[in-house]
Amino acid sequence: MKQEMMEQEQKENLLRLLDDQDVKDKIIELCHKKESADENRFFKEENASLTKKLRETKENAKQEIASLKNNIKKLEEEKSKTEKKMEDLKKALKSYEDNITMYETYHRLSLKTRTALSSVINTKTPIVFIASCSDPDHLKSVWNYTKTLLWDDNSENEIDLLKKTITYMMEIINSVGTVPLYEPIVSEPGRKYKDESHCKGPGSKSAGTIQQVLLEGYRQINTGNVICKSVVIV
Repeated sequence: MKQEMMEQEQKENLLRLLDDQDVKDKIIELCHKKESADENRFFKEENASLTKKLRETKENAKQEIASLKNNIKKLEEEKSKTEKKMEDLKKALKSYEDNITMYETYHRLSLKTRTALSSVINTKTPIVFIASCSDPDHLKSVWNYTKTLLWDDNSENEIDLLKKTITYMMEIINSVGTVPLYEPIVSEPGRKYKDESHCKGPGSKSAGTIQQVLLEGYRQINTGNVICKSVVIV
């Protein structure tokens, strides 16, 4: 009986404590602290999760950027190679077109001239024509033949075409070696006549200055030796 009375008294005391405003306020404060602690733990966990995801996203972005940069570099290299190939093709095409043009130009020469030079210039095909134009001895033969026409008043057109042929042959010869072989002898009206690099053409006086250049000569670049003298009118 006594025990029951004590329990009843404890209950009553507890109820009185619960009715006490200070106790109520303390309980509410403790509840708020617990809620705040739970919220802080939740936010910390969320923040840690977001930080991890952000770090992973940054790492993935770095890898993607590195991959894109590598792809861009490869594309730029491919572009550079393609552009070089295009330039090489353009040069090859230009060279081919120039060769075909010269091949056609040469065929505008009279049959007489082409026959006279047939042992020197082979016109069977463009390739054979180019090959025959690359021989230094052939160049000299064409030059000497052109010189003989300078005394023929009716050969102006032939001479013009042969001059183009000579220029073309010199370009071909200079392009096949490691270094250019020949260069034209520059001779201009008004300059002094020199026996070592000039010879007199038709209608020249015995002495004086150059009045007209009929046919440019040429010499070796490395030695300066004159192969064919320029034909001029003095």
